[in-house]
Amino acid sequence: MATKAQLKHLRIKQFRGSTKDFSLTFDASKPLTLIYGENGSGKTTIADAIDFVGNGRVGSLERRGLGVLRPYWATLGMSHGDILVELSIDNQTWQAKAGAKGVAVTPVGVAPPKVEVLRRNSILQLVQEAPKEKYDALKPFIDISLVEQAEAALRKQYKESSAVLNNIADRIAENRDTLSRLFKESGSPDASADAWVKKIIANPPQDHSTEVAALRDAAQAISSVVSIKEQYGLAQAELRAAKDVADEATAELLSAEEVAAEAIETALLAAHRHVFAVMLWFVLLPGPCGIILYRLAQIVQERWAQQDAETGEFAHFSRRVFAWLDWLPQRATAVAFAIVGNFEDAIHCWRNQVQQAFAKPESAIVLASGAGALGVRLGGDRFAEGEVSAVPEFGVGESADPDTLQRAVGLVWRATVLWVILLFSLGLAAVVG
Repeated sequence: MATKAQLKHLRIKQFRGSTKDFSLTFDASKPLTLIYGENGSGKTTIADAIDFVGNGRVGSLERRGLGVLRPYWATLGMSHGDILVELSIDNQTWQAKAGAKGVAVTPVGVAPPKVEVLRRNSILQLVQEAPKEKYDALKPFIDISLVEQAEAALRKQYKESSAVLNNIADRIAENRDTLSRLFKESGSPDASADAWVKKIIANPPQDHSTEVAALRDAAQAISSVVSIKEQYGLAQAELRAAKDVADEATAELLSAEEVAAEAIETALLAAHRHVFAVMLWFVLLPGPCGIILYRLAQIVQERWAQQDAETGEFAHFSRRVFAWLDWLPQRATAVAFAIVGNFEDAIHCWRNQVQQAFAKPESAIVLASGAGALGVRLGGDRFAEGEVSAVPEFGVGESADPDTLQRAVGLVWRATVLWVILLFSLGLAAVVG
């Protein structure tokens, strides 16, 4: 099973769009790092730098008909000798430079980190692929070794249990044949062999050695049957234990529907807090004052919420302030989703599902309206890190799947266009007025 590696530090010098010596330190307390920004701000350069160290290539330049890609590695006006990419993972640091025959990664004796990059064009192509091709494309990003080990153990246990059961059946048949033979040799003195054995045990003969020997054989046969039943019970218990191991291993992995649902939830909330809410506060307060106030309140409540035990009342105060500032933007975003999506379902989910959002009260309106506008179900109980977390369900219709991701992107784009039109109309009205 693959182990989790912790990204620590990335340094980029004269590589692609990095015109300056750029450094990025990753937060060790976060299991996931999201990098976002405007076009041309360097997001692709960061991904290319990690790809450069791990795979010795620049993936964003491939399949673009550029021919030889080496001349495009360095920043404009710089030479290949100026390129330096340094990546630190756990307690190991690698340096990658442009060598004479390709990419030179040091230290030489240590294998470079394994890097897989899922780019936008691959995701769009993935949506149209058949299930098997989707699985093959996503396999490098999903660790299924635990499930494969559990399946192998289950198959092995099944074969062993089947062999034990076959042996048990043979011994039961053999002992039944012995009882029937003894019963017939005694002249079938009773209605059945079982009734005959019980009578002999209850009233053992005094001087009949033949009956005594038959009784001993019958008692031994009965003991064998009891022993076989005990072995059968143990085999069944081992088989159930193997199935439990397989079930626990499978439960550790999120299904494709759960991954898609979490991705859509994250996208809707990110669009609200980083785009729509910011645009609304830009209109409500003059200049950048509203933007600064909203973003500052969001950052403070996120930082203090992580240190709730130390900050106490400050954390509670920061959450209340941000909730006040986010009250109107949440409803504006929900209305925008309803207008550009399924209006009736969005309003229905907003009115009827927000009250149950005990787990995510600060984002319930946005998620409920967004899920209703898309016509999918989000949330639900999820298994992670050995525990089941209760997440309220939002939306109507079928559960989210990978095909729903493209619809979610379209919803966010349509809402963005609607906001831009509203801002343009307000600006035009102010000029005309």
